[in-house]
Amino acid sequence: MADKRVEITVARMGGEAGAYQSWVANSNGYPQLALSVGPDQANGFFTCADERAAACDVHIQFRSGFHVEGMGNGRVPKSDLVDLLGKLNLAALADVPILPI
Repeated sequence: MADKRVEITVARMGGEAGAYQSWVANSNGYPQLALSVGPDQANGFFTCADERAAACDVHIQFRSGFHVEGMGNGRVPKSDLVDLLGKLNLAALADVPILPI
């Protein structure tokens, strides 16, 4: 549908000591995203308007210090986000060391 649009953002975030563990702990209350990498490498979750909402956004944090967001402006179903993420090589972000800028 033409009214569906997802903005994918990849940023450096959460590379400092303890940041990944904090992310995982804080994500516990949200619906979790199954990822192709292990939970020791990345954690993702969905934020939805409510439990019955078809539309969600997705947030992923990698232990390597990369953060990925998929924002659909309240128009993209969770299943579409999962399909889209399946087409991206997110596993590559798990193995990339972050170098200082």
